[in-house]
Amino acid sequence: MGEDSFAVGMVLRNEHGEFVMGKNLRMAGQVTVMEAEAHGVYEALRWVDDLRLHQVVIESDSSLVVQALQLRSSYFLKVGNILEACQGMLEHRSDLIVHHVKRHANGVAHVLAKMPCLIDCHNIFVSPPHCVLESLSVDCSSA
Repeated sequence: MGEDSFAVGMVLRNEHGEFVMGKNLRMAGQVTVMEAEAHGVYEALRWVDDLRLHQVVIESDSSLVVQALQLRSSYFLKVGNILEACQGMLEHRSDLIVHHVKRHANGVAHVLAKMPCLIDCHNIFVSPPHCVLESLSVDCSSA
C-alpha cells in the first residue's frame, strides 16, 4: 500500500455470522484514518444498495465515524463530505443500521483490505480467501 492510496475491506455475513461475500477496493488519494474509515462505511452502504439487501447492520471499528453518523454531527473537514453522503443514504434506508464493534471483532475486513488490489479497482470474494479463515473464527467468537 502506497502513501497515495488507501484500501477498504468489507465482509458480508448472514444472520449466523457466516461468510457470504467479501470485497476489497483501493482508492487513490492521501486520507486521514477517519476519512478512510468513513469511506469504508460509505462503500459498504453502496454495496448493500447495489445488492438490494434489506435489514442490514453495518459494523465499523471506528467509534468516531459511528458516533458522527449516529449523532448526525457536522464536520467541516474533508471527512464531513463523506459523512454527509453516508447520512443521506441512511436517511432513505431506515432498515440499515451502523454499529460500532471492537477492532478484534472486525479482523476479516482488515485482512481483506490488505489483500492486493489495483488502484480504482475492487475484488469480490464469493468464498472466503484462505488468508481470512482464522480471522473468520476469531470475529465470530468475538461478536
